[in-house]
Amino acid sequence: MSVNYGSKRIVVGAHYGLRDWLSQRVTAGLMALFTLVVLAQVIFTKGPIGYDKWSGIFASQPMKVLTFAVIVALLAAAITYVVLSVRRRWLLAELNTLLNGQAHEHLAPALEAGRG
Repeated sequence: MSVNYGSKRIVVGAHYGLRDWLSQRVTAGLMALFTLVVLAQVIFTKGPIGYDKWSGIFASQPMKVLTFAVIVALLAAAITYVVLSVRRRWLLAELNTLLNGQAHEHLAPALEAGRG
């Protein structure tokens, strides 16, 4: 008999909400930090901003690391969005199939047991 409580619980279905919510918040925080750093550098730069000033802003190692982290976070957010959209469409298609009474063959016995 399988354990259905605690850390040994077997979770099925839409159980991916907290991880995705947290990744969105971390990505948003990282982008906000990047934006604030770049704005602070631009605002507190004296004189006209040309290529030399922009290259100076992004020349330091911490700024290079922050820029790379933001690009990776944006790519991860885009991939997460695509995966969640596809998963949502699959779940909606399966739900629509079940509601229309056209259950897949592998689901038919479970549905019949639930009705009886």
